[in-house]
Parts: sequence; C-alpha cells; structure tokens
Amino acid sequence: MANINLLDFDLLRLFSVPDLIIIGSILLVAIVLIIGNIVLVHFYKKHAERKLCTKQLQQRREELLGMLETMKNGGAFAVADEEEKEDDLTEEEMYEDDEDDDDLEMGVISADDEESLAEAVASADEASEFDRRVRIMKAAEMSPAMREKFSLVGSEYDEKSYFVRFAYSFEAKLNRADEKVQERYVALLNELALYRGVKIASSSKQQRIYKGRKTLGLIMFRGRTLCIALALNPADYKDTKYRGIDMSEKKRFKATPMVFKLTSSRKIEYAKYLLVQLADAHTLVMNENPEKAEINFENLSDAELFENDKLKIYVLGEVPENVLQKIEAEAEAKAAAEAEAKKAERLAKKAEKAQAAQAQEEVAAAKPKRGKKSAE
Repeated sequence: MANINLLDFDLLRLFSVPDLIIIGSILLVAIVLIIGNIVLVHFYKKHAERKLCTKQLQQRREELLGMLETMKNGGAFAVADEEEKEDDLTEEEMYEDDEDDDDLEMGVISADDEESLAEAVASADEASEFDRRVRIMKAAEMSPAMREKFSLVGSEYDEKSYFVRFAYSFEAKLNRADEKVQERYVALLNELALYRGVKIASSSKQQRIYKGRKTLGLIMFRGRTLCIALALNPADYKDTKYRGIDMSEKKRFKATPMVFKLTSSRKIEYAKYLLVQLADAHTLVMNENPEKAEINFENLSDAELFENDKLKIYVLGEVPENVLQKIEAEAEAKAAAEAEAKKAERLAKKAEKAQAAQAQEEVAAAKPKRGKKSAE
C-alpha cells in the first residue's frame, strides 16, 4: 500500500492535474481510434465478402437458369420429369419419423392391438419394405445379435413369432434406394460443396446442413422420398415453380420450414437454384476448388444393418397362435389366387396363339396354289 501511495505522489509531482487529464484524453482517443479501425476493417471485409458473394451467386444463378433452359429445350428431362409429381407430402410422408420410436417397448398386446397389427401385416406390400410399419418375424429368422438383444435366446423361442417394427436409418434408406435417388443425392452434395464453410453432420434420421452454429437445411427421407428442408420462407416461393411444402407448424422444421421433394432431375436443378437463394440470404462465398463427393453405396442385409446401428428393431409382442394361423391362411389364399390368375393368363395367351395360328392356316388354305392356277 505504501508503494502505491509513493507512485501516486511521484506522478502528481511529475505531472500536474491538467497534464494528467490531457494524457488520459489522448489515451482514450487512441483507444477509440484503434477500436474504430478494427470495426472499419471488419466492415470493409464483410462488404467485400458480400460484394464477392453477390457476384458469384449471380453468376451461379444465371448458369443454373441457362442449364435449365438448355435441358428443357434439348429434351434432357425425362417424360416422367415433365409430368410434375405431387408437391404435397402424402399422409405417410407427412408423419414419417415423427413418432418417438424410443417409447416402443416389448410387452403384452391387447386383443384390439392384435387385430390392428394383423391387418397392418396382411395389407403390407412385400416390395415396399420401408412402407411396412409392422411385420411378423420368427425368432428362428433373427440373427444371434437380435435374439440376444431381445432376450429370445433358447430353443423354446425357435417356433415363436413376434410383431416387430423396423426403423431404418437415413444411411440405410439411402443405400437401399434406387440408383437414380442415389445420383440425385450425390448431385446435391456436390452442389453444397460449392459453398465455403458449409458442412454436413449425420444422425440416424437425417443429415444437417450448417455453417458455424446456424442450421441451413436438412436432408432426409419422408417415406421413400428424398427431401431437403431449407431455411427459406415457403411463402416467398408459393406461386413459383420453386414452391416447396410449408412445414413451419412442425417443431422439427422450425428452423428449416421449406421442404422440397427431390423426385426428378428437374427438381434437383430447382433445389440448386434454391441453394443459391439460401447462400445469398446468409452471405455464403463459393469455393474455388470444391471437392467432388465419392460415395460407395453398400446394400447391407438387415442383420448387418442392425449390428452396425443402422437399423432399429422394436419387438411389439408375441403373435398369438390364432392370429398367426389367420394371417398364414390369408397369405396362402392370396398366393393360391395369384397362382390361379397366372395360370388363367397363360391359358388365355395359349388359346390366343392357337387361334392366331388357325387363322393363318385358314388364310393359307383359301389362297389358290400357283401350279393349279397356271394349269387352268
């Protein structure tokens, strides 16, 4: 404390009070000037970045519009693409993945549940594996890892069947999607790679597009449809060909309310244009040397997906014997009906060929032979 008093005394002896005020003022002005310079540098940097961003995005916008016009005039769009598919989500797509799967537990199923589950299984389309919310699975068909997880280890479970629900991850759905869907996904990744600082984080149900802490979009499946949700106002594009689906009322899409279905090559080009609009809104500068995406799509089995945490299976309960017998009887009846229909179709085709052959023979018989005609 004595040292501080001595210092104060020395300063007061060296400088008068007015001198100290002047020195303090100079220091304050210097600090203000330094802060001002920092702010100005930051401002000019942002301004230059914005100017560069605007120029780059305008060039990209014109390039995309030109490509769309060229592709349209040159017939590059497939006929199926020209016939615009429904922009609205189906009921199944609307509620896809919105349920809390973690609440599903193995347990006793009521009689009403048995009936509704049996109907769901019976009406399921075998070719649409992702559409089947509920299916029947025998314990003997489960992999050792599945049986261990569900506590179904032991020969006493071999003949039992269970109502199960499969929840495929985003990656699993992508790997099992058809080649065109995979090509659209790669095209989308390559477009996102054009923007500096934009990254993608994967989770079980979706991929998040972000820069820093700001979420710019989501890539996900709604049903079997590949979609992108963007941080754009759907109302701004309502009356344009770039219109999307307004999902702002759903909590999941609060930050990215505009959902766009990527159902064709044309829709991918539209999505690229919307990404330019998104980049303009968030001042995203373009990369000079973007990296191309290289993805090896592996079509793994259900057991492999389960073991690699790409597939969740929820056992809802054991299938009662009477329900199982009913489902098996309906399946057999359906198979028999299909076999009978195919047999009838084959017989009809055979009869049609026979009639055609007979008609040809009658025509040939009706024509006079050349030698007989000459003799006459």
